[in-house]
Amino acid sequence: MNVTASYKAIESRKFGSGTSGQTIQISSKSTLTHLTKAENGLSVGFVFASNYEPNIGFIRIEGEIYVPANPEEANNALKEWESSENKHLPQEMAETVHNSIISNCMMETAVISREIQLPPPFPIPHVHLGKEQTVQPTEVNSDVTRYIQ
Repeated sequence: MNVTASYKAIESRKFGSGTSGQTIQISSKSTLTHLTKAENGLSVGFVFASNYEPNIGFIRIEGEIYVPANPEEANNALKEWESSENKHLPQEMAETVHNSIISNCMMETAVISREIQLPPPFPIPHVHLGKEQTVQPTEVNSDVTRYIQ
């Protein structure tokens, strides 16, 4: 599925002057805000936010994701969205949309975090020469938390 994203607003803020020596908890979350029918698919509004605690800063991105869908898929998604209390998409479509939001926005927040001198919202790999290493797969979801010292 060829999903495309576009950004409408990007906001970031760092509170205070430094974070060295402080333990920082970073949580990132994608939230779907609206769903409308588009030509040959659906347009899904979203907000992606990375929050740095305790009250260190935040990065917030608002945008739209275009999801190609045949008329039946689009109608089913709209019906599920309208009938669900918490505004849900069908599971497979929701996974595709959230994964697209996360993959697009995480890269953007990494660049923004560097500009405002906050740690990136995901772990950066480190090289350790002379040691054999095995790579462990990690599970990533839309509410990722990590600690930095």
